[in-house]
Amino acid sequence: MNLKKLILAAVILIMIPAQFVCAMSSVIPNNVPGTVVELKKKMPDFSKDPFKHWYGWWGEKTTDCAMITVTRGENGWYGFEISWPRNKSQVDMWMLTAVPISKDTMQYKDCMHFLVTFNESNPNIVDKEETIHLDGTGTITVNSANEMIWRDDQDRRAENFVFLKMDRPLGGGPE
Repeated sequence: MNLKKLILAAVILIMIPAQFVCAMSSVIPNNVPGTVVELKKKMPDFSKDPFKHWYGWWGEKTTDCAMITVTRGENGWYGFEISWPRNKSQVDMWMLTAVPISKDTMQYKDCMHFLVTFNESNPNIVDKEETIHLDGTGTITVNSANEMIWRDDQDRRAENFVFLKMDRPLGGGPE
């Protein structure tokens, strides 16, 4: 008899909070901060972004080994990651955030440049990462031919190079 009372009490203790939650979900308004509905309202509409054609991967036109990846951030800034192999085991990496200064050009003042050295016997392992600089400046433009031009004030690595939009990163993914 005591076992039945114990089971009944456990069921009641489980069901009351569950019913309370169900009842409260119909009472909570849709504009309460942190609710899914409120978060959806705050999400930016990227379809109206005049730079949305910049998103994705850009490969260097001549050598086809350097790549720029462009992503969208918040409050009008864009993320850029540039990788450029130096040799078989070393890659130069630049990371920066840029803001539009015209309809076809973005400017940055926070470029970080690193030299990454991979393990020669296992190229998935990084042996060393060296900081070259943390304060790079420059511009990135997409011209009327839909070519990306990177002008870096410190390294001038991309002078005379042009980047073209790619469907996917170099060697990446199934057809």
